[in-house]
Amino acid sequence: MNSLKLLQNLINFFFYGFFTSVIIIILMHLIIPGESLYTLLVATSRTGLEKHSINGQEINLFTLILNLTRFLLFSAILIFFRKVVMKFVVGNIFGESTRKNLKYMGLSTIMLGILKMFMNVYLPYVFGKGLTLFSLNFKGFESTYFIIALGLLFIYMSKVLKESSILKEENALTI
Repeated sequence: MNSLKLLQNLINFFFYGFFTSVIIIILMHLIIPGESLYTLLVATSRTGLEKHSINGQEINLFTLILNLTRFLLFSAILIFFRKVVMKFVVGNIFGESTRKNLKYMGLSTIMLGILKMFMNVYLPYVFGKGLTLFSLNFKGFESTYFIIALGLLFIYMSKVLKESSILKEENALTI
């Protein structure tokens, strides 16, 4: 039971730490003068899809939207994962909400992998670096293919939980 409590505390620490650090970074960018997040948002909203250099990095509004979408998808995955772990700690792993959270976590992970793959291939092309084999990103656990496979695993786990809950109900009826 202590290991489950430790798991719950680690998940809560990571969950709240992640969102707290994001808020602190955004506040720092808004407060510190110079090329801040505010400058980036204003510059990209005026120029549309034109290339813009901020802190030595070329960026445009489309890139900003893609990165914001990646952040939102990762946040959704983290929220669904926390919900699944909390149900596991309570002992209600076979519930319908656990299955749905696993399914949504899998779909969000697959969308994040596809978006990351799109960004690895599309953005170098937009900024004039051309398409290369290295754009496809074959780097082990950071690989977009691994992320997509992980999403499929989460969806498969939700199907297994659905089947196991059906078997559990049938077993309860026969006793």
